[in-house]
Amino acid sequence: MHPDATYADLDEPRALATADRIGFAQIITVVNGSPALAYAPAVRTDARTFCFHLARANRVAPHLAGTRAVLSFLGPHGYITPAWYHDRGGSVPTWNYIAVELEGTVRLVPEPDLLQHIDALAQRHEPQMSGTPWVRSRVDPDRIARMVRGIAGFALAVDQVRATRKLGQDRSARDRAGVVLGLEAAGNPGLAAEMRHP
Repeated sequence: MHPDATYADLDEPRALATADRIGFAQIITVVNGSPALAYAPAVRTDARTFCFHLARANRVAPHLAGTRAVLSFLGPHGYITPAWYHDRGGSVPTWNYIAVELEGTVRLVPEPDLLQHIDALAQRHEPQMSGTPWVRSRVDPDRIARMVRGIAGFALAVDQVRATRKLGQDRSARDRAGVVLGLEAAGNPGLAAEMRHP
């Protein structure tokens, strides 16, 4: 996380909600003494638990249960040019971003609960799609059973939350307004929206 306390997001409920809204995490752990990473959609299942799944063939999957791990979520982010500032004197480019790190202990999700995780994942994302929402009941049960045999489900019990909201809090209101306009013109409305309420 950013070392400048100006950007620290100490609002844990907001940070957890941000991670849930982003919904896709980098899973960071250690395998055989070396850093190991995987990527997966993650769904918040209660106040401080996030579930995710990996292909059983993923080199990280056999090592996760019972270990410590970090789920890292990267939200809206982008390059900030000083040309967008009202006060350009002595300014340099920077990168604004929102990031959340959730640390905790990982447990294996039993197979019946893994089906619930798949359903929750679909229920979380399908409403944003067009057409008829996907539901597991429309798929041949044998096909679902084969799919489930190929994945492993995990739940991370969050005991540490770290979050950064580097959104130009150290700049004047006029500079931030210029950055918002610049980001919108550059096609980054997500970061622009976050900068309106740092």
